[in-house]
Amino acid sequence: MDTLMQEATRLADRFLNEEKQYQMGFIEAEQSNPKTRTLDKTFREGAEKGVRMLLSVDEDLVTLYKNTIFGDGFDAFQKAIKDTLVGGGRIILSGCGSTGRLCMNVERSWRVGVKRSGVDASLGERVLSLMTGGDYAVIRAVENFEDFESFSRRQAAELGVGKGDLLIGVTATAETTSILGTAYYAAEEGAKVYMLVCTNPKNILGKMERVDRLYGHESVSSLYLPCGGMAVTGSTRMQSSTIEQAILLSALELVLCELASVPCGKERLCEGFEGMIKTLVREDSVSRIAALASAEAELYKRGGYVTYFSEGFMLDILTDTTERAPTYATPPFRPQHHTDEPLSWAFSKNPALTTAEAWAECFGREPRCIEWERSYYEIEGIYNMRDIGKARLMEFMIGKEPDPEREREDSVAVWVDRKPSTPDFDRCASAYRAQSELVYDDALVDTLQDIFEHLQLKLVMNTVSTASMAMLGRIHGNYMTYVSMSNKKLVDRGARIIADICNVSYADALRELYYAYLQYKDTHHSPTQMAIKRLMGE
Repeated sequence: MDTLMQEATRLADRFLNEEKQYQMGFIEAEQSNPKTRTLDKTFREGAEKGVRMLLSVDEDLVTLYKNTIFGDGFDAFQKAIKDTLVGGGRIILSGCGSTGRLCMNVERSWRVGVKRSGVDASLGERVLSLMTGGDYAVIRAVENFEDFESFSRRQAAELGVGKGDLLIGVTATAETTSILGTAYYAAEEGAKVYMLVCTNPKNILGKMERVDRLYGHESVSSLYLPCGGMAVTGSTRMQSSTIEQAILLSALELVLCELASVPCGKERLCEGFEGMIKTLVREDSVSRIAALASAEAELYKRGGYVTYFSEGFMLDILTDTTERAPTYATPPFRPQHHTDEPLSWAFSKNPALTTAEAWAECFGREPRCIEWERSYYEIEGIYNMRDIGKARLMEFMIGKEPDPEREREDSVAVWVDRKPSTPDFDRCASAYRAQSELVYDDALVDTLQDIFEHLQLKLVMNTVSTASMAMLGRIHGNYMTYVSMSNKKLVDRGARIIADICNVSYADALRELYYAYLQYKDTHHSPTQMAIKRLMGE
């Protein structure tokens, strides 16, 4: 046995024996969705056919949304939110990765809704997002934070979470360590806790100690949204985050309308959700999405880049484009002028504002980044933690400033918004080889928080990015085989993907995964994909 395989075997044995709390093959949100088992093959048959298959899973959310919003569990959830706000407390939205970005979107929507409603403006400051890794994580994943309860507890403490507050933990799998850490802290400090989940906690009890500790606490309630497996297995940026965002915004909308004496009802919200989905599955919409995804895939094949421009929907677009890197092992966003790193295939910019202005507009407030001392990370054995403070965030030039590295012959500028492109976009886009637009201006049910406009754009961007990756061969069946290994959950997911596709045991899959990781750790290759290729003799 060669040296690398010996080390891979040691690492695999350690994970197998010491990380049972992160072996998650039984989790609902991690299951393969039967509707998309042939997703890779379907995209080879045609882009529009593949897009329809992806959207068919989103169509299933309509029934779930209606059943949830008219259920007793939702009423209790809505009442907890109202009681907290009326009582002078705050709503703390805790998420990690895709759910953290979801929470940031909800916070921004709430601030917009409060301004429109005419209620006391101070109410806008009382719904706050708590993103694992801080606001920096919206632009570049800080996924090793997910495994450390101590980090998330410190974040909760710095927000002053305590008595009178309501912390809402948003996690598809119901077990994310960092989110549970904020919930533990909140409960200990006298706050109420609600967990918004797409996996039934009852099915995990007795299998994960961290779950047993939280869901048995008297101050903790949960609202279960059974959306099943994602269209792409384990990709919780898709259906689970869609239904979680929809339900969370809907509860806040009903509370805000009541406080502002503005007419709103559950029936109207159901009409809005269903209408939004129906507009996406129309033939013309499917064709537009398929065309944009096909164009992106061809651009990437040629080594080109796409830069999305928007004004009112920057956070929605950043959410999708940031998540492409850990999901499909594409180069992450990089600070401008860091030429030792490859350029990200996609990026996002606001053509009307400077970078500092664009970040404030993007969040609807000033950024909240983590500025901890390096010695703190070293306590947990992390000696190479990168800077994730505000100054580093500002190095990601999302404003109107020129970007010479992207403004080249193989680049495309795309306007994505609810309104037609602006002269500011025309000015910025003139430096790119080609320009295009993706404008969705369908008539949707109006809400104070623009619920359905944001959800629609989320679904469009998720579908475009997933479809383009499928056309590039980065999906096998409905598995995202280019997944990274940046936290324990992703190590487990990679091993399960290898085991299923290559018909080997979980233990053998872990060993092959670590072997590929050791071989390619200084490259941008996905260990999961490289292990599959080795086992398949490619």
